[in-house]
Amino acid sequence: MGTETFLFILFSAVCAVFVLGCPFAQAEPPFSFQMQTHPETGWRTVVLKYVDPKTSGHNIEVKIAPGMGDNLFSIQYGGRELLFGPEPFKVLARQSCGIKMLYPSPNRVKNAEWRFEETVLKFTPNNGPHFIHGLVKDIAWEFVDPVVTDNGVTFRTWIDFDGSKPYFQSFPYRHRIELVFILSKDGIAFRYRVQNEDSKKLPFGFAIHPYFRVLGDRKNVFIKIPARKRMEAVEKIPTGKLLPLGPDASTDLREFKSIAGLNLDDVFWGLRSSEPAVLQYRDAGIRLRFIATDDFTHGVLFTPPGDFFCFENQTCSTDAHNLYTRGMREAAHLLVVDPGKTMEGTVKIEITPLPN
Repeated sequence: MGTETFLFILFSAVCAVFVLGCPFAQAEPPFSFQMQTHPETGWRTVVLKYVDPKTSGHNIEVKIAPGMGDNLFSIQYGGRELLFGPEPFKVLARQSCGIKMLYPSPNRVKNAEWRFEETVLKFTPNNGPHFIHGLVKDIAWEFVDPVVTDNGVTFRTWIDFDGSKPYFQSFPYRHRIELVFILSKDGIAFRYRVQNEDSKKLPFGFAIHPYFRVLGDRKNVFIKIPARKRMEAVEKIPTGKLLPLGPDASTDLREFKSIAGLNLDDVFWGLRSSEPAVLQYRDAGIRLRFIATDDFTHGVLFTPPGDFFCFENQTCSTDAHNLYTRGMREAAHLLVVDPGKTMEGTVKIEITPLPN
């Protein structure tokens, strides 16, 4: 090979590197995960990541603690934290923070007792005389490593209710509750699946309970909940009566309203998959849509003064088992799985820039 030929080949190779990109400088894959151990508590945490190939402002990172109730305790969008988080981390189980998983009875059970057909179950009161937030918010979920694809990353977790578990006595139905977290380029989805392995019907409700930060000025945080009714309640326990929205403007959220003007801890009824609830952080330029399957008929809005507020997608009413047993089935929307059958549904928190 002559010198001129060699130099020509070398020059062509260098040009190809500049035009096509260096083969050794691979772009970061859009989806990935990490398994971590918290240095203070020793708890395992799972980090799911999406890296936008165009702008870091759309990157999403979520963190989950399966050993502490499957709490999804952090959502960062473009580097901004959306959830009210645990400080210090060891209080995760008992502090109002992150996204708690509520099962088999979202929110309150009146007098810590519910009835279904011939079964009467008693719980340990933890909210005055009532029982609140279900059985799984602070126990360990089993899990397998996340699975990464070109379109997302999924993380599968589950709890088996059987006679070997102490919490089985509080909900004595042999079954598995599975929860799959699905991170995509525009948000995080929660897919539950209940598999009844018992010989009797299994009555349940499922909900996610996010504690959202107030980003920017509180008056510039807006929410819309396209419900059809609201639930009458006495001391935060629904009576089963469905009321029209309004006349107080704070109870009609079919149009956007600032949370600065709201002081609610109310159950809304009649949510539909075709009309998701929407949250707008107008100062931060971020929009959240709560896209759920039709089994998520209820939503709770909690707007206390301070640094956080909550919107909770629920498959049933608060105190659903007792309302169902009293014949108020439409208001309760308790889900019942026959022996050997399964039931599943999904709610997704879609996170995108706020449209202009």
